[in-house]
Amino acid sequence: MNLKKYINQNHFFFPIRHHSIISSNFLKKALKEYKPKTILIEGPSDANKHIQNIAKSKPPISIYGINQNIENIGINYPFFNTSPEYIAIKYAYEKKIETKFIDIPIYDYQIIKEKQNFEYSQYIKEIIKKLKLKSFDEFYEKYFEINLQSKTIENYIKQMLAYCEITRKLTPTQTFNQLREKYMAENIIKYSTEKTLIITGGFHTVILPELIKTQIKISKKEINKITDKNKNYLIPYNTKNISSLNGYPAGINYPEYSKIMLKNSMNTTQTFTEILIKYAQKNKIKTPMSKIIDGINMANGLAKIRKKIKPGVYELIDSSVTTYSDSIYYDDSEQIKQNFKKFLIGENYGKTYDETTLPPIVQDFILTTKKYKIKENSIITLNILNSEKALQKSIYLYKLDYLNIEYSTQTKGINLYKIDLNQNINQTFKITNKEKIIHQLIDNAYLGNTIDNCINTKIKNQLKNSTNLYQSINILKIMTILKNKTNEIYKKINEYIINEHNISNMIDSFYELINIINYSKTFNQNIEEDIKIIINNLYIKILTQIKTIDKINIKLENKISNFINELNTFINNNNIIKLNKKIFINTLKIITKKTWTSSLKGISVSIQYTQNIIEEKQLYKIINNNFKTTEFGIIHTSNFLKYLIINNHQILFKDDKFIKIINQFIETLTEEQFFQILPELRKIFINLKPIETVKLSQKIKNLNNTTENILIQINTTQQQIINNIKIQKKAIETLEKRGIKYG
Repeated sequence: MNLKKYINQNHFFFPIRHHSIISSNFLKKALKEYKPKTILIEGPSDANKHIQNIAKSKPPISIYGINQNIENIGINYPFFNTSPEYIAIKYAYEKKIETKFIDIPIYDYQIIKEKQNFEYSQYIKEIIKKLKLKSFDEFYEKYFEINLQSKTIENYIKQMLAYCEITRKLTPTQTFNQLREKYMAENIIKYSTEKTLIITGGFHTVILPELIKTQIKISKKEINKITDKNKNYLIPYNTKNISSLNGYPAGINYPEYSKIMLKNSMNTTQTFTEILIKYAQKNKIKTPMSKIIDGINMANGLAKIRKKIKPGVYELIDSSVTTYSDSIYYDDSEQIKQNFKKFLIGENYGKTYDETTLPPIVQDFILTTKKYKIKENSIITLNILNSEKALQKSIYLYKLDYLNIEYSTQTKGINLYKIDLNQNINQTFKITNKEKIIHQLIDNAYLGNTIDNCINTKIKNQLKNSTNLYQSINILKIMTILKNKTNEIYKKINEYIINEHNISNMIDSFYELINIINYSKTFNQNIEEDIKIIINNLYIKILTQIKTIDKINIKLENKISNFINELNTFINNNNIIKLNKKIFINTLKIITKKTWTSSLKGISVSIQYTQNIIEEKQLYKIINNNFKTTEFGIIHTSNFLKYLIINNHQILFKDDKFIKIINQFIETLTEEQFFQILPELRKIFINLKPIETVKLSQKIKNLNNTTENILIQINTTQQQIINNIKIQKKAIETLEKRGIKYG
């Protein structure tokens, strides 16, 4: 390959792969040898104002761009210690060389294309398969990062360009790439001086000299595709986000490994030794030097087996088992590898030199915390029932928590997602400081430029990925509490209701809707008509499903029974949503006729009797039939009994009939059967009030002609019980004065 069109007196076109250590290593040499007077870099041209700040900052850092006209979603263009662009900027700053970015503005810059250009061609897929390599990254490490270490700059450039020429031929033509390349070519012509070094991804380097020679200009139609509403900021970034293993398409697998390798001038033994020792120190693993040497020898052996000139990161990972397997901290070789990989990715944050220009989300956070007068490193108490401002402050802290921003920890008080007035109403939060969560804010920056924008985007993403009724209603609850609105959710939920057939999921979903109602009721907020429609639709669907269910396991039956009990309370006590009570009563009547039911029949009969739908004569007929039927077993009978009186204790005290029926039933049981149902019987009596226990004990005593106080294990006078009731009443009054409702 003739390099004259790439390297001459006026231009030196230097091909790179983003964040590649071999590219950075040869670029360092090229800078010293070529001594450029101007450096032009593939990077967002609207971010030239940050170049000096980049040079003075500590990577990882990123240019963060937004376009406020396009969904407020941000895009990152990161720099790491191993990024050739960062190496060039730092060198240029030290040598006072003019440097400019020449690519299209950041919001239009889709760096994902670079990875696709460089990696995903059919040719490379076939090669990787033939060479029995794990991935493109292993292919690139073997044939570029390792094989080119001992070569000249010219060898490096020839191999990069040869590879990229093949990739271009096998990659479908992309209008986006053509636009970028024309844009860069125009800027190269515009800014070039004598001895200009042009640093671009190898895929583009191949074509740029030809575009400059022919001076093809970008058309007005193409210019209109480039937005002019961009804003960008230089922000600290996270090593984890540089890794391609965490979703960054143009990243490298193991940034921390690459950084140490470049620092050691590609010396493999020195790098491996440093990494193995640092990992042992960080994890407090006692590893003798002999084990470090064993690990390095193992890596060298694996390299020979895999026909590599030198070992690379994949050999280092596999050899980590040899180094650390004898440690008492590990007994799983795969776990050793996974932990070691995390170390090679790294978890460090960078630091920008000039922190006066912060992304909008950070500015929004600072302004909002100032508005609410939230002090750092403090403990705040919020009386959210009596103060609208306190409620808004609480909602804001919940918003941050939803975005995984750990600015506060709630230590006491009511949970907004699940209103329980038996809890202490006053909320207490422990507040941390801004520095601890600044990076968490920036990690959310891609979602939007304010906290509310980020929440809106995250909710939309969650809704898009939701797969069932419960998930979507949970999102609706979050929307309601965090005061976010996405109208498309209502249609999606109603579709899920139509297609949902799992009664357990439907019940769980209805409980979440009740949480929404309780929240709105507690804080005097209007409930949208769409939510009322959803509640009504789900109410009808659940009752329709209950009517048709056949024999089910006792756990699910009890869940449905508890739901019916709570639904009855909700229908009778809420004045916000009017549900059709006739449908509910009709469902109870159908359940009562089913012979296999136990708890369902018990709760259905109890509700109907309480509401005078079933008369006393009919009640005792149903009870007698249940106690006489042994087809479904004694647990079935005791379960029926428990749910019959769960919220209808007066049945026990109306007359002696009910107690006699229970007594006769128990007398028919063997000792083993009695102990089998005893837990259920205890649940019945444990819910009785003290005075009810005394009354019931008296009834049983009279019925059995005994002087012993049944159900009472200690001798307690009537006066003592009265005194205890007075104390309990006083305690309840005291709790309520403090804002705590007794349950």
